[in-house]
Amino acid sequence: MNKLSNTISRTSASVATIRNRVEQEATNCRAHTIRPTIAEREPVLDLAPAEALALAKELAIGQIKTHMGDKLENILDIEYPPGSGKKFSVDFVTQQNWHALNTIKDDPALISYPYKIRTKNEADEYSIQNSADVTALWTTVVQTVKGELDIAQDVISNIINATSLVEIQDTINSYIT
Repeated sequence: MNKLSNTISRTSASVATIRNRVEQEATNCRAHTIRPTIAEREPVLDLAPAEALALAKELAIGQIKTHMGDKLENILDIEYPPGSGKKFSVDFVTQQNWHALNTIKDDPALISYPYKIRTKNEADEYSIQNSADVTALWTTVVQTVKGELDIAQDVISNIINATSLVEIQDTINSYIT
């Protein structure tokens, strides 16, 4: 019984160490610093192979979700109208604003055209001409966000189906780098 207790204690300590590293990696990801590969995370290697693989998958999925959120918040944008060079944010709050605009687009008591919106960097503006213009803008936002979510979901599916730590790391690298 003592041997089992020691094993559980070591495993719990390893899991706690790994969870601490995940929190650190989330911080590092946001700061765009270099992270160790899954194979370099020694506490994972102390676990049985199946446990290590399952934990590596959990960590990798968290890393992908964090990166996807960072991309939506800080990196991705839309160009509208297409070819204009005017960039607009697709972060979560802005998505809510675009959705609200799309909801009221046909109500003259709530919106009048032209309706001016500022670009992501606040250096320029665009005058929305009518409700069809709002629909086109909203469609561009939805397609851009959905495209990124679909890519991240495919990466997560590949992680779930991975059979080795190297395969998991290669999958992470294909999305993050």
